[in-house]
Amino acid sequence: MAFTKLTKKEKVPAYSFLSDESLQHLKIYLPTLKPNNKWLWQGKTHNSHLDAESVNDLLKKLAKEAQLELTGSLHFHAFRKLLMTTGVELGCNHWAIKMVVGKAVNSSDLTYISQAQLRETFLKIANVLRISEPQTNAKIPTLEEAVELVLEVQKKELLQKVKELWYAVYGISAFTGPPDFEKMTPKELLREYLKLLREKQ
Repeated sequence: MAFTKLTKKEKVPAYSFLSDESLQHLKIYLPTLKPNNKWLWQGKTHNSHLDAESVNDLLKKLAKEAQLELTGSLHFHAFRKLLMTTGVELGCNHWAIKMVVGKAVNSSDLTYISQAQLRETFLKIANVLRISEPQTNAKIPTLEEAVELVLEVQKKELLQKVKELWYAVYGISAFTGPPDFEKMTPKELLREYLKLLREKQ
């Protein structure tokens, strides 16, 4: 799945992708999230998110537990440099590498890089830097696969919202009673929720 994110410091768009390996890790991680916190990377306090300092502290802690000997300071930004260095060593187009990590590229050079080239560059680098064993058939998950994962994780919350909205639209004394929402798939629940929203307006 392709996505674009503005870098915090330079305000430059990073054109990147969600890898198949990242999707597998998200399937394990998402069910552990607290429902009352909107952030993906949640902090310790209510409705807060991890800041850069907390991530760096966590990395140092993990390095210590793994008994790694560090030759310099370890911080999250180092992974951006690692990605760029790996791309250069693999012979990837330097413009494509910059675009993937959100480094500034001349607007005239943007015309020479296609979405397919960015995808190819990302897959080449991700296959080398992956944590699990490299796969020859590695692919980038589709948007639909990513959305299905999020919906599955949020099904319980979505189910509650659909029920509440149904009663708000039709009332508790509706003649037929609500449909059997529990038997619906996450996709069906989402469609029902959107339909009820339209009816409520």
